[in-house]
Amino acid sequence: MTVSEKVAYIKGLADGLQLSKDTPEGKVLTAILDVLEDVSYALSDLEDSITVLSDDIDDLYEDEYDEDEDFDDDDENDEDDLYEVTCSKCGEKIFLDIDDLEEGGIVCPACGENLEFEIPECECEDCSGCDN
Repeated sequence: MTVSEKVAYIKGLADGLQLSKDTPEGKVLTAILDVLEDVSYALSDLEDSITVLSDDIDDLYEDEYDEDEDFDDDDENDEDDLYEVTCSKCGEKIFLDIDDLEEGGIVCPACGENLEFEIPECECEDCSGCDN
């Protein structure tokens, strides 16, 4: 049952009680029901707007992914491309890709601590990106 339906039900109950709008209590209850009705209409309008905005955002991201030449579905779920770093101050686990690591440091999003790190150089001759 929606909020609007609940308010309509309560208004029906009030009408069934045959409250007099001339008494102080009747005036107050009538005013409260009118406000509830207005709030339910506003809430319904907000829900509709959120649905439209959500659809627009989904469409925008779909278009963005369609236009992205570098977007590769195979890399999207490749956990090997992420590296876990633990903040020495707060213990927060942060996942970074190779580009983030090559920058040499980040700021912990949890506590603001500056984290610095070095990627050791490979010592292989004619290295082609091995993990040694």
